[in-house]
Amino acid sequence: MDAIIKEWAPYLSALENNKVKLISENPSHPRNEENRLSAEVSFEILAKMLPRMVSPNYYMYETVEWTDKQMAATCPNLVGQASTTAGAQVGCGKLVISNLNGWMNKIAGIDGSWFESAHEIFHISQYVAGLVGADPNISISYPYHPSWYREGSASTFGGLVRSLMSKGKYNYGDLNRFEKSPISYSDCNRAWTYWQQSNNATGFSDLGQCEYGLGRRMTDYLVAWHGGVEAIFKNYQYVAQGKTFEEAFKLAHGIALKDFFVEVKPFLANQGFVIP
Repeated sequence: MDAIIKEWAPYLSALENNKVKLISENPSHPRNEENRLSAEVSFEILAKMLPRMVSPNYYMYETVEWTDKQMAATCPNLVGQASTTAGAQVGCGKLVISNLNGWMNKIAGIDGSWFESAHEIFHISQYVAGLVGADPNISISYPYHPSWYREGSASTFGGLVRSLMSKGKYNYGDLNRFEKSPISYSDCNRAWTYWQQSNNATGFSDLGQCEYGLGRRMTDYLVAWHGGVEAIFKNYQYVAQGKTFEEAFKLAHGIALKDFFVEVKPFLANQGFVIP
């Protein structure tokens, strides 16, 4: 993973860009710039892989009333979705709403903002990779990808960008210092079993948020050993062309899904997911 971070070093020039439009309820809050800069770098990296990648609009809110007003005409799907305890969400394949005083502030510093921002921008890239045909409003990125793949890959990318933004201060493994989503067998055995039985999408925390902890370790392994971040997008593109997730997984990563679940077990055990 650290080799990928070194590869991406030239993208730090995007810190000088102004391609990401940020609108904030509190313009003086320090998280505004932290999130924008990570989004600028993330956009440059992802646009290189996805020619149709869109430069996102970023809405930083403190109150539900403010963000609902902003979303009323911009992305009605997100009206009523914000809360003062939430982190961030992506909507309409083109924008992010992020809580200025959300959970990341309580557990991390500036590098937490970098991580969260890159995670959310990656969700936009998943939407773009899942576009069907030429219509920018038709994407099947969500329904046909299991949560470990969807959220795990976003967190893997978030961790890579966070390390890149630190300019050598943090390596990838340091992410575990604050990103403590569940990974133990006692917490995640139900999720692990479900993911081997079904590739259907599940919503936020339906499986105990194991998609963020255990899922991220699974996609860490995939990115490191089976095709890099680019392979994640190939998977989404194959699914958009009509392949099942399992078919797309084999084509994109070069390994059958059932074989991956066997191969990744020793790595997961080293990360804390020890199967009795």
